[in-house]
Amino acid sequence: MRRIQMLVLFVLCSIASRFAYADVIASIPVGNPTGIAFSPAGDFYWATSFSGNYVVKIRASDNVAVGTYSVGLNPTALTVTASFLGPSGDTVWVTNYGSNNVTRLDANTGALLGTFPVGSGPRGIVWDGISMWIANSVSNTVTRLDSTTVGSGRLMGTFPVGVAPYGLTFNNNDKSIWVANRNSNTVMKLSSALDSQGTILGVYPVASQPQVLLWDGTNIWVSSYNSRALTKLDGTTGATLSVTTNLPAGPGAMVLGSTVSGPVIWVACYASSTLAEVSVDSGVFLAAFLAPSNPYGLVQTPGGFAATSYTGNAVVVFFLR
Repeated sequence: MRRIQMLVLFVLCSIASRFAYADVIASIPVGNPTGIAFSPAGDFYWATSFSGNYVVKIRASDNVAVGTYSVGLNPTALTVTASFLGPSGDTVWVTNYGSNNVTRLDANTGALLGTFPVGSGPRGIVWDGISMWIANSVSNTVTRLDSTTVGSGRLMGTFPVGVAPYGLTFNNNDKSIWVANRNSNTVMKLSSALDSQGTILGVYPVASQPQVLLWDGTNIWVSSYNSRALTKLDGTTGATLSVTTNLPAGPGAMVLGSTVSGPVIWVACYASSTLAEVSVDSGVFLAAFLAPSNPYGLVQTPGGFAATSYTGNAVVVFFLR
């Protein structure tokens, strides 16, 4: 009997050390929010409403929504770009999954600056400093749009990739674009050089249903939704450096962070409503925290995190206990 009691106590302690809690600071109502991104200066963050067909601008200092702006159908992801003019020239780019286009807004006023057709089912978007790359999940292509002031929105090319491309990231070291092909279970590396743009430089197998990519300054991290795995790829060769398994269900959005024990990857796990902590150096799954319901997008704030809670219909700002 005593051995059973000790075993139960051990299991409970193990669970407690692996799962902790998040304390909510603010909750901003947004209909089925998905994408979220900070402005370059960090003074505002933006989120998409998939069901409401709008984006919301939220002041970071007090987590108050200061503007709501109409975009296309089912906006999914967004990014905010810096301008050489300073914050007055910042722009917001939004992928509209349901209308097969991208919306460009003035980040200061929310004014519509343009709407540009892309492939079918656009999801992920990434900026390489001069252009936007968009993953078209239904047409199995990636589109490149000019983001410069003069030629903004001009189509620069459309390139075939794997099946159901979702996430994108940009490796600023070798200027390559990386694509997560959800239904091919691969990640592709593409050239962004103008004389070879869209050329496939490598194809790398990863765990089932890769959806989100993150460049950590050296390597590429891949979250695979179905297999509950996180893969670390060499940012140059694409070689697999580590595979973290048995994460909470539905790993997706990632951000790079730091703790007293070193650099970590924070992973929003949609299906389990948790936030997982993984060591950058070793790839070890360190801990999981109960998070807002079904976190889709994630950014790190000075005091914690902001996540888009899809089923909670809110952007939730929280810190970990």
